[in-house]
Amino acid sequence: MVRTIVLDYDILEDVATKLGNYLAAIEQIEDAMLRIRGLLEVNEGKAVAKLLSDYEVLKKAIEVQKEEVADLYDIFYDYKEEMTMTIGGLYGADVSRVNRHDIERNSKQIVSSVRSLIYEMNKELGRDHFQFDILDDEEEKENQEENYRLMHEIRDNLFPGFKSLLKESIEKVEQVSTAYVVPYDETDTMYRARADELYEKYTPQPKHG
Repeated sequence: MVRTIVLDYDILEDVATKLGNYLAAIEQIEDAMLRIRGLLEVNEGKAVAKLLSDYEVLKKAIEVQKEEVADLYDIFYDYKEEMTMTIGGLYGADVSRVNRHDIERNSKQIVSSVRSLIYEMNKELGRDHFQFDILDDEEEKENQEENYRLMHEIRDNLFPGFKSLLKESIEKVEQVSTAYVVPYDETDTMYRARADELYEKYTPQPKHG
């Protein structure tokens, strides 16, 4: 399935930060409850026993809530970090839009065009374009000979370096997909599976029968 991945890094950062703050608040509540339990344990009576019992119920409920928030924080934070390391917001932008198939298709078109250019230039520069013996005008003949020498100068001295530069550019274009786009898409797929697992973990399932 063709997917376009659109990420707003500021939103991801904001969600991760809020979840981190929520997690910190839960931990503060846990610390406060521990102190309250300490005070209760030095006392006796039915009321105290009831409060300690309620404490255990509340403690378990908070632990469940803490685990869920911690899982959400981890997935948002890790996702933002890994996706940013692969392809962050380009040119200072806060949003990235990546379609793996579009980029691979465009890369192939670019590479094909550059290779065709190299082929055509190599073919043209390899030809002997001029037949000096059929020219009557000496000045025109000299001009043609000079053009011929220039063509050979380009072919023998300039074109090899230019061709090498184009081939290096082809390699860089091909590496974009391998080094960045594919890992970006695969990382997103991995986190989508991880998110599905969390959804299954924390969403009550309907009972059958």
